[in-house]
Amino acid sequence: MKQTIIAVLLALATVHHAMAQDEQRGNGQRGPHGNPEERLERMRDHLGLSDEQMAQMREIRESGGSRRDMRDQMREVLTDEQLDMMREHRAQRGGKRGGEYRGERPEPDAEESS
Repeated sequence: MKQTIIAVLLALATVHHAMAQDEQRGNGQRGPHGNPEERLERMRDHLGLSDEQMAQMREIRESGGSRRDMRDQMREVLTDEQLDMMREHRAQRGGKRGGEYRGERPEPDAEESS
């Protein structure tokens, strides 16, 4: 009998937690990094995106496609200086979310090659 009560309580707690997360996401949050529009606004602030760049970024996001395709298209919108700023920001954060930018590998040290 005690095991049944404990199982029911655990199930209720799990359902409550899931419902709380769904409710939170319904308030404009999507995924672990927040609302896509908020992410664009952070990019605008951090990288100094122009209005034209913001419009292009929104268009890319709305057109859909794979994350890789959208990321590559968005990088084409950025200037070299803005890309450098992104890389610097990523390095300051400790290279979270996969370390180096994908597709870019650091040159191996000559000592390591031997």
